[in-house]
Amino acid sequence: MKNKYAGICHSCGKVVNAGEGIYDTGFGKLVCSELITKDEVQQSLVHHIDNPYGFMCLDAFNIAAGTHFATGRDVRVAQEIERNASLPSAEQIAANQAAAKQAMKEDAKRRRAELADFKKRNICPRCHGKGGSDEWQMTGWTCNRCHGSGKFQTR
Repeated sequence: MKNKYAGICHSCGKVVNAGEGIYDTGFGKLVCSELITKDEVQQSLVHHIDNPYGFMCLDAFNIAAGTHFATGRDVRVAQEIERNASLPSAEQIAANQAAAKQAMKEDAKRRRAELADFKKRNICPRCHGKGGSDEWQMTGWTCNRCHGSGKFQTR
């Protein structure tokens, strides 16, 4: 729909003739070009939209930010590129997965060695040989694995 109002651009002060620019009914403001809001702008450029309304015309934004976007869509594409640049690469993801897999293997190996040590010393791995004490009052005063003996038992 064509703008039927003439006036001055709310953001940059240019004269806008009837049939030119955009009258935004939501904000009740006349702007000379496409309207850009803070949530449409790259995070690094948000501070250039410093008016209390949180929007400005694209021409004023380009001047303030030193950019040359032709449409608000360009701004959103640049924002997507900025967001994707912070994502890890496929190599980084593969390296992280390999490191996590190795850490899990080492942890399982450590737990198996610890269990073998308990078995060798004939100590219950759950209660560490105590069997029954005040620490086990919530489970009936005895360890659920060794049933109070404190000795290593298979389940």
